[in-house]
Amino acid sequence: MLKKGTICSIAFAVIIIGGFAAAQDKKPAAKTSGDRSAVDASSKDDATRDDRIPQLYRRLVAGIQSLKIQPDQEGKYVFSIKSGYQYDDLERQGYVMYKKARVYMAQNRISKIVFEYYQFGMDNKIREVKTYTNTAPDSEDLKNLEVEYTTNTGDKQAYRVADLQKRESQRTVITQYTNYLMSLVYKIELYKNKITDIESLNIERTIQLGD
Repeated sequence: MLKKGTICSIAFAVIIIGGFAAAQDKKPAAKTSGDRSAVDASSKDDATRDDRIPQLYRRLVAGIQSLKIQPDQEGKYVFSIKSGYQYDDLERQGYVMYKKARVYMAQNRISKIVFEYYQFGMDNKIREVKTYTNTAPDSEDLKNLEVEYTTNTGDKQAYRVADLQKRESQRTVITQYTNYLMSLVYKIELYKNKITDIESLNIERTIQLGD
């Protein structure tokens, strides 16, 4: 006859073993190739997104409206972001460069943004032009952002962000575009604030003259 303590020990061991077996039965099933493909696709989609875009878009619309300027017949506004001369210590060469934006807007909605970077080497005489064209400027998904690069030596590349295979390459292009957009928004807002300050100063002077 087994002692009471021995019976309890055996029962406890059975419970532990049974629980372990049940836990083994409940182990999650291995991911299928379909599951992995879905995860990979989701990660790739995330690589083409930037959640700052919608807010920057709204600020850009508000900024352009505040300038009270008229577009050309195409509904196009042209803004100079930066221009001038810069020297590259590594290549020991001076460059003339500019960055500008063409914004197409109608009825308070922007339909297209084109950023252009131009660079001309003073010594090698090579002209390089790189453009970023976004036809869905209010969307945080930039997979259809178009990039074009040309030179006066015959080099030419054209692709969309979605065409790039590496996530790092996609993020690099998106970061470049977003930086251009931020620079444009800040420049317009800075100009708007300057105009507001000048108008306030003129009003104050008029009041003083009225006294």
